[in-house]
Amino acid sequence: MPSTVQKSFQPYHITEDSGSAPDFRVRARNRTYEGLTKETEGTWQGPFFFIQAADTQFGMTESYLEKKPDPRWDKEIALTEKAVEAVNRMDPKPRFFIVCGDLVDAMPGDHRKKPQEDDWKRVFSKMSSDVSLVCVCGNHDIGNQPTPASVRGYQDSFGDDYFVFWCGGVMCLVLNSQFYEDPSLSTGSSTATTQLAGGRDGPLDGRGTRRNHRLLNEIGRSSELATQVEKRLDRRSAYFSSETEAVSAAC
Repeated sequence: MPSTVQKSFQPYHITEDSGSAPDFRVRARNRTYEGLTKETEGTWQGPFFFIQAADTQFGMTESYLEKKPDPRWDKEIALTEKAVEAVNRMDPKPRFFIVCGDLVDAMPGDHRKKPQEDDWKRVFSKMSSDVSLVCVCGNHDIGNQPTPASVRGYQDSFGDDYFVFWCGGVMCLVLNSQFYEDPSLSTGSSTATTQLAGGRDGPLDGRGTRRNHRLLNEIGRSSELATQVEKRLDRRSAYFSSETEAVSAAC
């Protein structure tokens, strides 16, 4: 079928079958991330950098902006492949590449969701193995009201929806912020998310000052997040202690 991908990119076709992306490796399991654990990365090793991206949202352009009745996602594929190619050319490379959802546009239950996810994984499977890919779910990935079934579907495709990972001595949290927006159907998962972040046994336990509580309460206020992050970058000492601790929150 015709492709809208620019000529400078390899034309992709929308996945029509239910096949998976065999080269995509799910590494976020058991609330940790394979290869980025405290045991392997818990010691400060000096400055490093990473890349944060958001809303790859395969299918959004033709669905939301162009209002097409049968939306496809060639445009998002082309842009994402361009980003992957740029990362692969970098020297030195980032320690990890984190993508905050929405990863794809189709909501749980939409017949386009599986092929969108397959194409997403196919594109990112081309990223250098030297760069760890960290996925963070958005509301389109798990639904506006996350359910056990919708969360399980995300976990099957991309790994855990909340977990801890370490990089170069820095502890990072990935949270499922949709639980802060609407936990009504989550049957306990939202409580587990909160405990992971700041509960009795969470990684912020023992650091539970008012600044940490403010941080947790603000997760999910996506309209204010960019402004808050910008302000915090100007007063990092209020949120991070020395060089050994950091928090990475989902949008």
